[in-house]
Amino acid sequence: MSAASSIRVLPELRSIQVERAEVLTPALHLYFAENYDLSRTSVPKSFRRVGLIGAVAVLARSRAVTLELPEPLWLREFPRTATMALVWRLRGLLSASRREVVMYAIENNDLETLVGKRSRVAHVLVVTALRIFISHFVDRIAFGSPSAASAYSALISGDVDGDGGVVESTKYAQFTELPAPRNSIDLDTSSTDAIFVGELSVRKGMEHLMAAWELVERQSPGARLRVVGTGPLTEKVVAWCSASPQTRHYMGFVEHGALDAHIEQCAVLVAPSRRAGRWREQIGLPIVEGLASGLTIVTSRDTGLAAWLEAQGHQVIRSDYQVVELAGALLEALGSPIPKKTVIGSLPLEPQRIRADRWLHESGAS
Repeated sequence: MSAASSIRVLPELRSIQVERAEVLTPALHLYFAENYDLSRTSVPKSFRRVGLIGAVAVLARSRAVTLELPEPLWLREFPRTATMALVWRLRGLLSASRREVVMYAIENNDLETLVGKRSRVAHVLVVTALRIFISHFVDRIAFGSPSAASAYSALISGDVDGDGGVVESTKYAQFTELPAPRNSIDLDTSSTDAIFVGELSVRKGMEHLMAAWELVERQSPGARLRVVGTGPLTEKVVAWCSASPQTRHYMGFVEHGALDAHIEQCAVLVAPSRRAGRWREQIGLPIVEGLASGLTIVTSRDTGLAAWLEAQGHQVIRSDYQVVELAGALLEALGSPIPKKTVIGSLPLEPQRIRADRWLHESGAS
């Protein structure tokens, strides 16, 4: 498929999206803002920064067939998303050409929490607008986790199964966002290190992790925690790591392309996210990358991959966990990590994000 056949709209461009573009369906990428992790990434010419008016102008002139928009439950983005979908549809009608709107959805929160404490009338209006949009403006949605399918079930009439999930069809399909194994993994490493990768913040569980790791240190003297990332708690984390450099190593910001080498040297990846207001971890990119390197995962039930991880023997603790629960999960994972060969063997041969993208875009080309 040529680059002119698809367009992707990204509210905020991240380095992983630039990397993924090399293996996803070729497309013109329109984005509104840049994430901090993009500072050292070379952005290809197929990415174009625009405002809403600029995006609308591109869509109105484009001869592409498929437009991939942000998922509708990204409510902050929904007004822009709906505007672009409307322009796309109108352009198709005026030119008598086929125009399709597709979406990749990973929202992991329930509808009531996302819509928030609005008045009853406002709540009904928002939910009604979402239902009309999905029913009349969207051609295909690929769900990146069972939790995402469940989150959308209240907005999809007639396509919900008895368990509250979405029935797969020509419009809806589920692709649990698992990675393929990385090439050339050292399966025999005897590391006792754990690694945290991500934003250093309360919602990512950093404060609870620091407290839990102090308990781990008392019972497992040889264990070491590597911390990768920056955020609101950076100064606190740096001071905490400096207090015990033998068991805590702050690595700062590491470019995404260089992360794999650090992750592979560890036995456990910890991602202890906690709900914060309307925010809830959707998938957790570090979890995906940890699995690809064969690591045992320690996380909370807030990730959309929680059910799969638990079924595979990883350490999944409740969403509102206490420090001692996180420490116990870390000790269990470090003491008896799942063999890397077993973790690798549980993964698909092809990244499911790529499968989902192919279904979204190539279905429109058939």
